[in-house]
Amino acid sequence: MKTLLVTGAGGYVGQALLKQLLAQGDWLIHAQLRQRSLPRELCEHPRLVLRQGDLADPAFCDALCAGVDLIIHLAGRAHTAGTRDAQWRGSHLPTRLLAEAALRHKVGKFVFLSSIKAMTPQQSPYAEVKRLQEDLLLDLHQRGLLRVVCLRPALIYGPAMRGNLATLLKMLRKPRLRLLPRPSGTMGLIGLEDCCRAIIAGLDIEALQGRSWQLDDGVRYDLADLFRRVRHQLGLTPPLLWIPRPVVFCATALAQWSAPLTGLGIGKGSYATLYLERFRPDPRYGELSGFAPRQEFYQELPRLLD
Repeated sequence: MKTLLVTGAGGYVGQALLKQLLAQGDWLIHAQLRQRSLPRELCEHPRLVLRQGDLADPAFCDALCAGVDLIIHLAGRAHTAGTRDAQWRGSHLPTRLLAEAALRHKVGKFVFLSSIKAMTPQQSPYAEVKRLQEDLLLDLHQRGLLRVVCLRPALIYGPAMRGNLATLLKMLRKPRLRLLPRPSGTMGLIGLEDCCRAIIAGLDIEALQGRSWQLDDGVRYDLADLFRRVRHQLGLTPPLLWIPRPVVFCATALAQWSAPLTGLGIGKGSYATLYLERFRPDPRYGELSGFAPRQEFYQELPRLLD
């Protein structure tokens, strides 16, 4: 039985991925967690081994990679989690230490869950550091040292979701919503279950190696339409006033300037999401891996708002 290491296993994607891996595979799975715990039904599974520790610790990374055949690296700081320095220390450094340990222990493959934001690294510290993590790993692949696949999921939706999309839906729930930007951008999304299915579908596909691949549900979402449809689903009226675009630009610029003090990730990346992004679905990963989306945001919306 081969051994698969999942980092960040206590996170939103990590727990869902473990459930699918344990339900359909024959891997022995090592689940790395830093602080969070797993549900009891997962902890008691006979093919799951818990590994508690911090990926910023080189000795822990070294011990973690011993005897491992494949790594799925999910751990890292969230999109809204602070400045570039915080992103570097919380995401890039652990990735480098884990990759170095993987080299020493001759791990067969390294699958990195990046982000669609890595396509535009200039938009935010999060996007920049994700791209730098990809560059680090793909360089190792090009040098023949480690087989690497980088996956760029679009914004992930599902029950009990966290992050920017959850914050947006929470804001749109307000009955007396007075102010809201009028966005002109488009965005990509992918369901949580689909994201995990996509990761698993590509684990044994050699043609995917050495590149970054976009994961999405095949739909191009207009943000203004999404705002309207969520409010309609809730039986609520539009906001009383749409915030002009220049005001949003100034507010996000101020938020980015003050980020070292506030620790917030709001800034030009948020502005770009609202007004500049022009998302396009990309079917190439599915064509090579056999993955086909089963979820679509508007079909899932009643469950997400429940």
